[in-house]
Amino acid sequence: MKLSEQESDLFLEVMWPLQHYVCGKSGVVPDVDSLEDFKALGSDKKFLVRESLFDNPHLIDEFVAENPAGLGEEQLSVARGWKHFVKGDFYMERFLKNYAIFIQSKRVYAVFGIHNSFDEIFPKSYLPMLVKATLLPIRDKIIYDGFLNPYNLSFGNEAKSQLQEIYRTAKQNRKIIFSLPGTGQVSPAGPEPVQPVDWSRELQQLTAISRTLKGGAGQPAINAVVFGLVKSSIAFTKKALSSPSDIDGLFTDLDKVEKAVKKVRNALYRME
Repeated sequence: MKLSEQESDLFLEVMWPLQHYVCGKSGVVPDVDSLEDFKALGSDKKFLVRESLFDNPHLIDEFVAENPAGLGEEQLSVARGWKHFVKGDFYMERFLKNYAIFIQSKRVYAVFGIHNSFDEIFPKSYLPMLVKATLLPIRDKIIYDGFLNPYNLSFGNEAKSQLQEIYRTAKQNRKIIFSLPGTGQVSPAGPEPVQPVDWSRELQQLTAISRTLKGGAGQPAINAVVFGLVKSSIAFTKKALSSPSDIDGLFTDLDKVEKAVKKVRNALYRME
């Protein structure tokens, strides 16, 4: 859930000189002559410089053009990419093995820690959290700029469910954002989909068996409606596997399943 040591070193190789440059250009913190002086500043003053940086992104272009720290091309490429930062309030929704999920409106980002995993900073029991953050690209990953400001808020079950649904929808449709523009390296939208299994033979067998299921003839009344549920469920499954993009058709078959469930429920209510 964090960068490799090489990647975290790369982050600092760019961020420290860039912020020192911005500090000098903006004058937001005076009398910071050297890079070492800047590193020695307290976090409150570094935060002021950070705010000045993202309020004046043109300074990134000037930093790259002047290259006062004598950075190499990879470091300069990282700095250029930071013009594509995403700043604002994010819901930190969950911690996964390799990254944390940040949600802003309907956009879902996979975000890596820099030196520490997010679960080393915040207990999972705190999730979801609303935080103010700035997301940055580095190579083919997304990180934050080193500052996370959490709001002192808690969320009810409805809000948690809504955030979970946003995440699941993005995951299902492979719309989780794994990289930002500007790096020249684009990470795929999640793991490659697994080659689907061919279940056609099994479904043919289930269909043939379901046709032999018949109620009536002195059987318990629930048998007929349960058999109807089995048949509609098999039909829905066949549709989902053969035509997964036919949303209207899937809803039509799902309606049939729900009607069959209603018949089963009514039969149960009538039982004495």
